Amino acid sequence: MNELIKNTEKMSSREIAELTGKLHKHVLVDCDKLNESYRNLGMDEISSVDYKADNGQYYREFQLTKIQTFDLMTGYDAVLRIKVNRRWEELETEKQKQLPSVEQLLQNLQLLFNMEREQSKIKEQLTDLTKRMEILLDITKIPNTKLRLRLVERLGYETPKDVSTETELITKYLSPGDKFMTNTEIKNYLESESGMVLSARKIGLELKTIGFSKVTRRLDAYTIRKGYLVGFKPDSFQI
Repeated sequence: MNELIKNTEKMSSREIAELTGKLHKHVLVDCDKLNESYRNLGMDEISSVDYKADNGQYYREFQLTKIQTFDLMTGYDAVLRIKVNRRWEELETEKQKQLPSVEQLLQNLQLLFNMEREQSKIKEQLTDLTKRMEILLDITKIPNTKLRLRLVERLGYETPKDVSTETELITKYLSPGDKFMTNTEIKNYLESESGMVLSARKIGLELKTIGFSKVTRRLDAYTIRKGYLVGFKPDSFQI
């Protein structure tokens, strides 16, 4: 039966004939009469099309809107009208199933809105990150270590708590080597290079942690000094 329907907004005269048990040619006559009444009233007539039958021949049929179908069925008995009315109900239900619900449309719109909002946030974060990276690159060029650390913290980044200023300066200027220096000498050297005031105790602890060799040297029969064997980085000033 479904192949007799051109679309869900119209019903063919062949389907009406099938539903009512009438011969199609009789339904065509009824439609012609109804069209005559429409013409007299100045109303739109029922559209007529040709269809190809199983025998390969083309025949005429009408395509009726819902209201035109009701006009046609007014002249039929109650049982036939009920059958056609129920079929219209089925057609409209099928069409309704094909259309997205209002709730689904709202969900799709909300999803689209959320996606656009997230994309906007990501774009803002990327822009902010790019600016921060540019500032960080400029900060790395500042020779004063404490000032660098303060500026990094102002940007909202936490500086490593387990890396002290003493450790950073030791790794920047010194490396394990063969030159003997006492803890105090190393402290004085790093302070002269960095312009900062350092802790001799922290320097001693950090030298051991990093892996510098601690040795004891006898200067004379009465003087023994403890210190570390160090080397100097290429860019640092050598004592």
